[in-house]
Amino acid sequence: GTGTIVSEPTYETDGSMKFVCTVCGDEKFESIPKLEQPTLKQINGQWVYASGDTIITDYTGLVEYCGNYYHIANGVLDWGYTGLSYYQGNWWYVTNGVIDWSYTGLTYFYDTWYYVTNGFLDWNVTTLTYFYDVWYYVENGVLNWNYTGLVEFYGQYYHIENGVLNWNYTGLSYYQGNWWYVTNGVIDWSYTGLTYYYGTWYYVTNGFLDWNVTTLTYFCDVWYYVKGGTVAWDYTGWVKYNSGWYYITNGWLDWSKQ
Repeated sequence: GTGTIVSEPTYETDGSMKFVCTVCGDEKFESIPKLEQPTLKQINGQWVYASGDTIITDYTGLVEYCGNYYHIANGVLDWGYTGLSYYQGNWWYVTNGVIDWSYTGLTYFYDTWYYVTNGFLDWNVTTLTYFYDVWYYVENGVLNWNYTGLVEFYGQYYHIENGVLNWNYTGLSYYQGNWWYVTNGVIDWSYTGLTYYYGTWYYVTNGFLDWNVTTLTYFCDVWYYVKGGTVAWDYTGWVKYNSGWYYITNGWLDWSKQ
């Protein structure tokens, strides 16, 4: 009689089919050979990922073949593809259908920029990277458009705005709990003096916003009174500076009262 499949074959095990005699009712079981392991092969002049003559059309990702790795799209080797491709739990960078072990840098994939190291998407990388004349901030393998602040890179500190190094920025920038003074996108260790930031004048010492400073400071032809790292606009009275006493009116030195 007509056979009935008891279990489908897989790539690892044979299947089974049952036959029932229509005369006596006896049953007979036969094995169905296990499926041929899928591999890269040529069918009708095209490289495909197939088991036997059956193309695995639901597979997209890398396939290893003769020591190299190729990008498969819906069962067909895609020589025109450049980008990320998945294989055994990791993402890899492909150029023209083949893993590109030489590539290190950014790549765009489904609305996100990722960082690749020697062909491998490296989730552990946090760095600055140069791409088409712009420096970008990568955090844990992904370009972080949300980050604004300082980043250390090869011993220097750079100011990042929304994931991009801003060479034009001069002012305060945040890093690990402190504020630092930046000139043209880089920490300026030489600067000591006042700087304006979001409605407040702060005092910087050697590039560092020093909340402990109380002093007089000269800025744009005027002497100002700094207390606790900011100009004390609410202070009027005498202050001592370099063995002398000076009268302050609303935060600035009032020479008419000396």
